[in-house]
Amino acid sequence: MWDISLGVVMYVLMWLIPFVAAYNPTFHLIDIKLLAISISVVFLCDSIVSLMTPQLVSPDYSFDLSEYETHFVRMAEPLAQK
Repeated sequence: MWDISLGVVMYVLMWLIPFVAAYNPTFHLIDIKLLAISISVVFLCDSIVSLMTPQLVSPDYSFDLSEYETHFVRMAEPLAQK
C-alpha cells in the first residue's frame, strides 16, 4: 500500500514542481518553502519505511550468471573435443 501511495505522491510532485516553477513568480500559487518542506517530509518518510522494511537474509541465486555460464560451458565441452 505504501508503494502505491508513494507512487501517486511522486506523480503529483512530478506535475506540481514544474508547474509551480513556471507560474509561481507570476501568480504566487504556493509558498516555495512549504513545498520544499513537504517534499523533504515525503522523502524522509520513504527513507524511514525503506529502512524498517525487512530485507532478504539469503538472496535467491537461481538466476546467477556464473551458474548459467558453467552449465553451457559443460555442454559445449563435448562439441569442442570432436
